[in-house]
Amino acid sequence: MDIRELKYFAQIAKDGNFSTAAAKLSISQPALSKVIQKMEDQLGVSLFYTFQRRQKLTDAGTILLEHALRVINGYDSIVETTHLDKSFYQGQVCVGFPPIAGICYFSELIISFSKLYPGIKVSIQEAGSQDILDAVDSGALDVGCVSAPIPEDKFDHALFVRDDFLLAVSSQHPLAHKDHVTFAELKNENFILSSSRFHSHQTVRFACREAGFEPLVSIESNRWDFTAQMVRLNCGISVLPSSLFKRFSFPDIHLLQIDHPAMRHQLELITKKDGYVSYAVNCFISHVMQWMEADPDASSLVSPVARRID
Repeated sequence: MDIRELKYFAQIAKDGNFSTAAAKLSISQPALSKVIQKMEDQLGVSLFYTFQRRQKLTDAGTILLEHALRVINGYDSIVETTHLDKSFYQGQVCVGFPPIAGICYFSELIISFSKLYPGIKVSIQEAGSQDILDAVDSGALDVGCVSAPIPEDKFDHALFVRDDFLLAVSSQHPLAHKDHVTFAELKNENFILSSSRFHSHQTVRFACREAGFEPLVSIESNRWDFTAQMVRLNCGISVLPSSLFKRFSFPDIHLLQIDHPAMRHQLELITKKDGYVSYAVNCFISHVMQWMEADPDASSLVSPVARRID
């Protein structure tokens, strides 16, 4: 068997599905099935079995995957040192992140990555942290950006950016004269929150309950621009990441610090623990990590003059 066959095998092990793996590898499903059948004939063992319509590794398949990943990583290291021109690299990276992280951070990161690696296609999914965790766990996404904390048993992770939550109120709101508040002071307020699949929704509900009340949620919206507009019009208050206000200027919105430890928020970059990571994905992670090491608070991606949204 050759390196191509080992990569095909590892991709199926990652995705748990022949059709999904075949699409990512740009070959037909029958052709991929023949490659695996050939490998099983050569080894004299079955590598996969079907459980709940997904392909699971047999004991022999698990052992082979462990050795295959070492071979693949070694091969990719050779390729990296041999081909210094990054335009040579091919592949695909599937990455997921919350919408605000997309507009504030990943838009520039993806553009700079694509300039370095024009042969690597980046596909994105914007969603809440829970949906991204599920997608990375299932293999639908290669890399995710989610709110901490991270389930240590399922994911490898690294700090992406610290992005504290702030309370946004209209400049006409009674709280607009203050610089900071506690959740107890927000008992009678109308909240505008994202859906329950987003970390901020659960965090706000937890903090309000801790303060002795159930928050009154008047509107749920995953559109940050709509939320900001409703706050401007004094239709409610909202808890939003500070990065949004570093990047954009919102007339008629006043920001307050919230005295609660859960408001000290950070985003983490995650991959599935012990999963197969392709060379294309490694390139993307390395690109992001280099930026993180150079500027861990993401200030390099914030415009010197915030863009005004009217």
